[in-house]
Amino acid sequence: MLGEATALALLEQGLNGPEADHFEGYFSSRRDAYTRLANAEVIQDSLVTNATVIVRAQVSDRLGTVTTNDLSMEGLKRARKQAAEIAGSVAGRPFDSGFLEQSRDITTNSSFDEATATISPEARHALLDGPIKQARKAGLLLA
Repeated sequence: MLGEATALALLEQGLNGPEADHFEGYFSSRRDAYTRLANAEVIQDSLVTNATVIVRAQVSDRLGTVTTNDLSMEGLKRARKQAAEIAGSVAGRPFDSGFLEQSRDITTNSSFDEATATISPEARHALLDGPIKQARKAGLLLA
């Protein structure tokens, strides 16, 4: 996952352009770990990390919004230009509330649990072992 400094640098560089009066970016990142079962057997572990940037552009009194998960500099520039194009077109929404003041506050989910976030596939398998054994004993298949 990207660190705070890297994410902020990407947003500052990628959303700095002449296409609109103002740009705003919202960065969100999450990591999900899965253990899949079939026929009461572990068949797959996966770890998926996804980062998303919502780009808002203001052109005069119109707003355009684009969402991307392409965090390359080219991907952010493309999203910035698309948001500006939308704002400058008939598809742009009327916009009169202004943007938020610049913020470097990092908000984290208050329900974050380090042990859950860092659990290994082996530990997830161990947690599933009891329910799998009970299901087999009862003649059930878990999936």
